[in-house]
Amino acid sequence: MFEDFFFQNLWVVLPIWLILYISDYYLTIVAARHYRANEHIEFEVGYELTPQLQKDINQLRLFSRKFFIWVLITSFAIVYLWWFAKTDKVASYVYRFVFGGLILRGLAVWIRHARNISLFRAIAKHQGISGKIRYAKWLTYQISAAEFLGYSGVFLIGYIWTGSATFLGGIVCILVTAAKHAWISRRAKQLVNGGAGAEGG
Repeated sequence: MFEDFFFQNLWVVLPIWLILYISDYYLTIVAARHYRANEHIEFEVGYELTPQLQKDINQLRLFSRKFFIWVLITSFAIVYLWWFAKTDKVASYVYRFVFGGLILRGLAVWIRHARNISLFRAIAKHQGISGKIRYAKWLTYQISAAEFLGYSGVFLIGYIWTGSATFLGGIVCILVTAAKHAWISRRAKQLVNGGAGAEGG
């Protein structure tokens, strides 16, 4: 099973994770550049949805200290869990769970990058879109939460079929992200409604 292969070969797992995670940041930079150049779509919150990285992405920084710290933390966690997983069944399950959470969420984000970059490239060529639309912060996060919820449903099918800790980790990690974005959406919407109420009063 593919899960066993990744469990036994850290030299494969770590490079895959580093490529996936680091490319996520730079694909975000690429998409953010396209977003800046487009005249049809505007996000109130900006392109990046992760609050901790919004400043770096909005400034198109090629090196982010916060991101680099997370690269080190997640890489260390993978190595640490893999080491103990060789001799402990609980650690083995946790390792597969964490691996699935990181990799499957990363794949879901990659798909979003591909879609967004494709959209912005079409816009740059003036193909298939006209007019202008502005997304409120709460709506952007609400759409993101719904999309992540859909990805979790896809991976749920994989978990039901295989019972794999890897799929379970992916489901949980993606649901946590969906819940965060839903919470941010609610907070942002409350602020908008509160402001509107204050003006109306």
